[in-house]
Amino acid sequence: MTNPDGPNWSQDGISTGKIVLVRYGEEWDILFDDSVGASGYRQDGATVVPLISKGSLLSVGAFHSNYADVYTFDFVGRQVAWTSNKLGPIVPKVAVYQANCD
Repeated sequence: MTNPDGPNWSQDGISTGKIVLVRYGEEWDILFDDSVGASGYRQDGATVVPLISKGSLLSVGAFHSNYADVYTFDFVGRQVAWTSNKLGPIVPKVAVYQANCD
């Protein structure tokens, strides 16, 4: 499938959302709070693992039977970027996101 008009980028409008990377000893999780409410990947049954760490960058993956999300945190640049691949029951979705960190 192609988009003859080119890509469309838009603000998601969730300016009060939060993404929190947490580490419990050797276990990791990513918690989030958005328009739907607060939750976390481990609470959803996903496996959360660190993938790559170099300098100020850390990539962490959250893997579930219905999705695979990969986050890259830039601790010096204070940004996070992530991809989301969902094969859920309604509509499959692939998306890329970026946010500045406070």
